[in-house]
Amino acid sequence: MLSQVSVTKRKPEVPADPFLPMKGRLGTLFDSEIDYSPFENIGYVAKQFRTPTAILANDPYDEHVHILERGYAYTFSLLETGRRHISEVFGAGSICNWTSLDAPAARSNINFMAGARVVCIKLKDLRELLKEQPVLAKALTRHELARTMRATQRVRAIVTRSGEDRLIHLLLDLRSEQSASGGEAIRFAVPLKQDELADMIGQTHVHVNRIIRTLEKNGRLRRETGQWELTKLDDEVQRLEYMEYFSTAPFSRREKDRYPHPVDQ
Repeated sequence: MLSQVSVTKRKPEVPADPFLPMKGRLGTLFDSEIDYSPFENIGYVAKQFRTPTAILANDPYDEHVHILERGYAYTFSLLETGRRHISEVFGAGSICNWTSLDAPAARSNINFMAGARVVCIKLKDLRELLKEQPVLAKALTRHELARTMRATQRVRAIVTRSGEDRLIHLLLDLRSEQSASGGEAIRFAVPLKQDELADMIGQTHVHVNRIIRTLEKNGRLRRETGQWELTKLDDEVQRLEYMEYFSTAPFSRREKDRYPHPVDQ
């Protein structure tokens, strides 16, 4: 595993502010002024993943908090049947293993996708920083609460909806993750392969492939040069009663006053 990772420490190729994507994500949810200056002095190691690389829950590197600077990652577990279950996908600015900080006993396996770049901070260092910065701690907690609520919404869709709706719901989540990272809101990247999409919504690879082709044939999905687009976005959001948790701006069914932002409730 480690042979696949290029590790640098405060080298010129690392941007001057590797925490900028994280700050952008927090800015979408937290309006109060946050003091990020403590990050200027915190020690970190930057890792570049040339190929897909897994860090298991019992790996020594899991003593660090992994903040995605670029690219994507996902958490996964292996079921007794040998099948993989993918629980969450992370975009730039995400803390991939928040549970290691908040609940050390609930660690997850993480798979970093090719091209991902990660900033690693020692758990104890970040804990000390957050004790001194309660506003920042609140912002991070609010962000992770939004992620948890989005995951709960997705699980409900997986339990109650058809395979087609499960996939559309997951695509809405991937669009949400890209938007939270500052990406385009209409077209979005789908970093997961079809077998990974299948593992995440409890379907087979063959079934997911069939659903994608059907959605394209019916004009509900468009794929061009690595970008996906739900052509009837508002209709899909309304039909699935999809709630956007990573934005303070109105979003379809939240445009009316009767739909306040769920994290504020």
